[in-house]
Amino acid sequence: MHIRLRSFVFLAALATPAFAQDVAPPPGRLRVFLDCRSDCDFDYIRREMDFVDYVRDRADADAHILVTSRQTGPGGREYTLNLIGLRAFSAVNDTVQYVSSQEDTEEIRRRGLVSVLKVGLMRFIAATPMAARMNIELSEEEDRPVGAAGGPRDPWNFWVFRVGVDGSLNGESQQDSRDFSLEMSANRTTENWKIDIGLDGSYEDQTFEIEADEEEPAQTIFSLRRSYELDLLAVKSLNARWSTGIEASIQSSTFGNQELSWRLAPAIEYNVFPWSESSRRSFIFRYGVGMTGFNWKEVTVFGRTEETRPRHAFSAGYATNQEWGESSVSVDLSQYLHDTSKNRIEFSGNVEVRVLRGLSLDVNGSYARVHDQLSIPARGATPEEILLRLRQLRTSYEFDVGIGVSYRFGSIFNNVVNPRFRRGFRG
Repeated sequence: MHIRLRSFVFLAALATPAFAQDVAPPPGRLRVFLDCRSDCDFDYIRREMDFVDYVRDRADADAHILVTSRQTGPGGREYTLNLIGLRAFSAVNDTVQYVSSQEDTEEIRRRGLVSVLKVGLMRFIAATPMAARMNIELSEEEDRPVGAAGGPRDPWNFWVFRVGVDGSLNGESQQDSRDFSLEMSANRTTENWKIDIGLDGSYEDQTFEIEADEEEPAQTIFSLRRSYELDLLAVKSLNARWSTGIEASIQSSTFGNQELSWRLAPAIEYNVFPWSESSRRSFIFRYGVGMTGFNWKEVTVFGRTEETRPRHAFSAGYATNQEWGESSVSVDLSQYLHDTSKNRIEFSGNVEVRVLRGLSLDVNGSYARVHDQLSIPARGATPEEILLRLRQLRTSYEFDVGIGVSYRFGSIFNNVVNPRFRRGFRG
């Protein structure tokens, strides 16, 4: 059925707070700043929603649309669209959501996102001259969601399985390489339980032919690096903020000198904010204690070929997605209980912020004090193993830092879509 928007405008006006006394409603089209922190097709949105003007900077907008998302249990995504009013709409702040399923194609997903976005913007459009030219269409009622009363039954009981295999082979006259990887997973996510099981492995070998010269004979260097890991995570939701769970893993790694290692660690977690707000903000504290066991491929610097050790870990992290940008900071501490000097502490953080009109700043970094390397072989690493990153090396710290600044200026509008000669295209 079709409903003329004039009726909707009257109803929306009843629910919309009065505009700021010193700022009049926009005389023309609504100006929108689309701030998508998720996978959005901006070109598609601009084509399908050509009844608003898109601007490059938040300072020029009437509405700031902040899009965040998180993965759902079955493998789809839940999109949260925060519609933040600016200038004449400063009293308006709405939130709408869209959930895609794992079977949805790109076309279905972006069509659904645009449909929800149109509905969310109607409250703003109702105060502009464009309102008189809009129609609202009501589609047929859809089936109830899986799990809802009267809805369809799920024959898989919320379990989702994935299998992936890939590989590559490349070479030149004096070098060649091969790599293969396997990934398998099974997970079940409900409001009360989260269960993740994952198996992944990788294999990589390289061969280098070094030509002879006056000082050195010809030689062949062969490198091999492989790893396999099986992980299990089971989490029980206790209430809106508390969770408890257990983590377990079995691993083998040539880089980490591990013939076979295992880990079993119960843990508890607390979020200062309700988990329903996790797409916008979270402040998490987690503590776990358990056992780890190792069978080393080579004798370690501590003279061990195998060992089992108690270990505990604590982490805290804060993350937020706001209209001014996004940021996160975390600290992770772990310690072996048989020898408390064997420990590690790591600080990390990043911030992406709009400093002022057109100017954005992106800073990220991490620093770790490392005193828990039980795996280092006693014999040391050869020059080839160091250069080819085949062995983990002894270190007392690790760090990385990144910083970037960008500045945009010129026309405030960003409406036109022109995909011709798109960068990165290969014919």
